[in-house]
Amino acid sequence: MLLNKTNNSLSLTGGVAVALILLQLLLILLSWILAAVDPTLAVRSLISADGVRWLFGSFTSAVGSPLLVWLLVCSMAYGAMVRSGVTQVLSALFMRKPLDYRSSSALAGAGLLFVLMLSGLCLLALLPHAVLLSVTGHLFPGPLTDGLVPAFALTVLLPSLLYGVLSGRFTSITSAYASLTFGLRKIVSILPLYVLATVFYHSIRFVFG
Repeated sequence: MLLNKTNNSLSLTGGVAVALILLQLLLILLSWILAAVDPTLAVRSLISADGVRWLFGSFTSAVGSPLLVWLLVCSMAYGAMVRSGVTQVLSALFMRKPLDYRSSSALAGAGLLFVLMLSGLCLLALLPHAVLLSVTGHLFPGPLTDGLVPAFALTVLLPSLLYGVLSGRFTSITSAYASLTFGLRKIVSILPLYVLATVFYHSIRFVFG
């Protein structure tokens, strides 16, 4: 059953990848036709000299966007939550199931660390003249805007690792580290889609921008 679910997921992502490739090819053809038919249009061809230079020169910066960083750090936080048992214990609490002493103690320790880290983040952002405020004294835009997702992911990741250690799920550095790679393995199948979608989006901006 798990194999069938994996195959279905890969079939879906593969289909989306093919669709994005076809859309990219269609955009290349459309940009060439429009630029050739009416040079006065504010349309740039992707197969012109400027288009080729743009593709080679901006590919790395386009793909290496903050969204990629958010995917990576959030997937690591997700992996830590799942492999440490945090998701299971939270589900048990939601279902009002009793917890054993070790799980309760580990959850209390992880919850305390989560509160402390969240409080520290709030202090860095909400106090007068806080270091995460912009030069104009506002929250948005500012350093908090740029680093909010990674900061929240870290606020989830570290308490999850602590819970795994206190509950006995993580008995070594290797097992704790493996939880981070578990989350990364979960998003491997969508990384090609991310690359294709990013290139397509920036290609639209180049052609019509």
